[in-house]
Amino acid sequence: ERMKISGLRNLLLLIVLSLVLGTTTSCVKQQNSVRGSASPSISTSNEGLSDGEGRVLLDNPIILSNDTELDYSVNLNQYLSSPVFITSNTKLETSCSASSKYCFAVQNDQSTSVFDNGINKWGFDTSDDKFLQTNLYYHLNDIVQNFNSDLQIYARDFGDTSTSDDIDWTYEPLYTFSALPGSIYSSSLFWRKEVDPITSDILPKKLTAYADCSGALNNAFYNPSEFSVCMGFDSVYTEELKFSEDSTIIYHEVGHGLVDMMYNIRNNAYINLTDFIPSAIRAANQETCNFTTQCNTSNTCNVATDEPSTVFADSAGAILQIADGSCYYALASGYFNWAPFSPPTRFTNTFGGTNYEAIAVNEGLADYLSYYINDRTHWGEWALGRYLNLSRPLSEDESIHASGISTVESERLSYPEYIAYNPNNPELNESDVHNTGQIMSHFLTAATRELITNCSIDENSAQRVIMNAVTEALAELGDLTAKGTDDLRSSSDYAINMNRKLAYIWSNDVRPPSFRTFSQSFARHLLNITVLKTNVCKGYSQDKLEKLLDSYGLLLFRKYNADLNNDSLLRPTFDLSVNSLNRVKSELLTKDLLTLDTRVDQPSYIVFDDRSVIREAISNLFNTGFVLPSDIVSDDAKYNNGNSKISPGEVVGIYVNLFNNSNSIIGGARITSSPWAHAENDKPCGNLQDSYPSTSEGAETCSALSKTNFDDDDRYHEVCLLEYKDENATQILTQREFFNKMKTENGFLAKDCIDPSDEKSCFIKSIPGVSSAQFPMINPKSNWLETDQNADGSANYSIRNLIFFEVNKNIPQGTNVVCRLRASFTNCDDCHHDSGRGYDDYYDFEYAGEKPFKIINMSFQVTD
Repeated sequence: ERMKISGLRNLLLLIVLSLVLGTTTSCVKQQNSVRGSASPSISTSNEGLSDGEGRVLLDNPIILSNDTELDYSVNLNQYLSSPVFITSNTKLETSCSASSKYCFAVQNDQSTSVFDNGINKWGFDTSDDKFLQTNLYYHLNDIVQNFNSDLQIYARDFGDTSTSDDIDWTYEPLYTFSALPGSIYSSSLFWRKEVDPITSDILPKKLTAYADCSGALNNAFYNPSEFSVCMGFDSVYTEELKFSEDSTIIYHEVGHGLVDMMYNIRNNAYINLTDFIPSAIRAANQETCNFTTQCNTSNTCNVATDEPSTVFADSAGAILQIADGSCYYALASGYFNWAPFSPPTRFTNTFGGTNYEAIAVNEGLADYLSYYINDRTHWGEWALGRYLNLSRPLSEDESIHASGISTVESERLSYPEYIAYNPNNPELNESDVHNTGQIMSHFLTAATRELITNCSIDENSAQRVIMNAVTEALAELGDLTAKGTDDLRSSSDYAINMNRKLAYIWSNDVRPPSFRTFSQSFARHLLNITVLKTNVCKGYSQDKLEKLLDSYGLLLFRKYNADLNNDSLLRPTFDLSVNSLNRVKSELLTKDLLTLDTRVDQPSYIVFDDRSVIREAISNLFNTGFVLPSDIVSDDAKYNNGNSKISPGEVVGIYVNLFNNSNSIIGGARITSSPWAHAENDKPCGNLQDSYPSTSEGAETCSALSKTNFDDDDRYHEVCLLEYKDENATQILTQREFFNKMKTENGFLAKDCIDPSDEKSCFIKSIPGVSSAQFPMINPKSNWLETDQNADGSANYSIRNLIFFEVNKNIPQGTNVVCRLRASFTNCDDCHHDSGRGYDDYYDFEYAGEKPFKIINMSFQVTD
């Protein structure tokens, strides 16, 4: 491979290292001013307030004043509300206890604690930081209460025909089609959980919101690692314009937290297993419980004496819930084959991780949550729109849009055409997750309006239906137990995210959420709720939904994937195929059109190894929780030499230069370096699509991949193979085989590997959590470097465009390496569904192999 190095080292400085959601930047003219004091006629005290009441800004100041040119120095006291309920506590927090449905607290910034007001009245001047905290608490509580109330109604009525929803329809029982776990509210499964380190109790985790977050210039964000919301301030008018004054920003950022929790509903069910065993599998004869058995931990388990709330499994798959002496059974192994709960290292899952498209969908969902609360199809007019020119619309009929964009079917904000569209600067062709997310927010808003029209329901009812389908889709996609539905709880089969061992890697690096996967899951659940299994909306139809999806370029699937990639989950009444006549704008391309750029004037790949930049990247990855400290040995990048080559001991980021050889835009291109099943008997498969290596180079003719062999120890290997030469021939070896050669010839030991416990990743290890790179769009006959550029023509680099490896400091210099990377893209026809099975989605286990991917071989030599 050729590597263009000259002039590229400076590109390191362009890498965007921030991984938090909600990042915005802007430049505005510097001025100095002080906001006017309160008018004597406006009460900003506790006068006239009853216990628990206060005054807030019910919307952002632009809307309240009806003045789009409202000045930063305005006295906001004139827009304060009449008394509204805040909290009966003397602190702006809700308590966390075993019975809590949710809990959160508001602080001024990271250096303070929750202030004690002394009384439970909340009247403050808008220039007081206590007002910012009160306003933040009110709107945070508003969106959390509304969301949970709506979801609780849905969860209650979803499986109960005896109760009616209060929006004038009656649900039929749907739990056989739902991704929501049983007892979602009776067992408090929605809110994020943590294990008390002292008592080992499983409690709700407190969401902390900072009203005047230090360091957040022109910014607000949700931090999934810390489970916190940071509300910043304008970088020029730092004392006058605070993001906590804009309720739409609050709804958006808290919305990210709600997306996070929706995505983890089924994972919360896992840690609440003792409260989550359905009575349907209760043993008929309770005497069968009266025996002593061995736990999976090899301890003796006695039903009469063991601690309540402890769960054990016997060799036959029986689960003993000890609390009341009752005995429960699961069929065979599968969902209940573990012993007392111990949270896995990676238990919670963040919707997006470092994946561009998933984060963009997340941004669209957070925008929609603002509309869900306030019914307005614009967002951020005060905090982001007034001086930063960064507010966003949620519908094509907003005047901010460029000409040619409208609610006419052919003029929607469609994928992938509008991935890089910025309504505030339409001429700027630069991808950004917030702008890309507008495709999803506009689609959801349009879907809401379709429900209003076709179902004869009001706006709030339609918004609730949309959020129900969103919740279902997220719960399904984020399931780290790999089930996706309670229908499989007593089965040993998995349907989504591969299996419990690999689920995190699958959902973040191998098969992460995208515009396709989210749209497919959302559409299936929306059809379930509105048409197929309920009496909600007889005026809606599959054709109407598909035509709307297509108008947004989101009809990217051929079937609705009702069986969740699993033949054992039989749903014959819901084997829906997309009507091909409805696919007009949603173009599907073949994976062979995505190649490695081999043009003479273009690099095939670029190596980033500057020590200071890589160290900062590693630190950010640790802090955000996307990479664990145990995943990187040289976490200080002390061996990095910054020469843009791959050297012993380095931690490197690699940009792989993919080329779009089609005449259409490729959207959501991805390349992954995660381990996969490309070997057998520890030898590389030579009969894959790349026909590499050859049999003479030591390749094996591998047998077909199946759900029982894909992760066999001798099949599932790191992507990078090593060249070995002896006096007879050159061979291409897996790292374990290379290790065996080095052990025999040079006395190489396991302790000399990157991970002494894993010889398969001994020499070059792909770093979990950052083992995939994404490229939002690639223009026809172009690469991403030519497509996605800043205003000055430089590449719009971020950490998401790189795959990260750690190289063993003990690897022999001069070793030739070939890494068998796998690429795919969102609007790809043969990356997601199998024409040989009637266009059903590929089974999850097939994503451990080559079928859904284009193999891209990257070769280099390890050198100083």
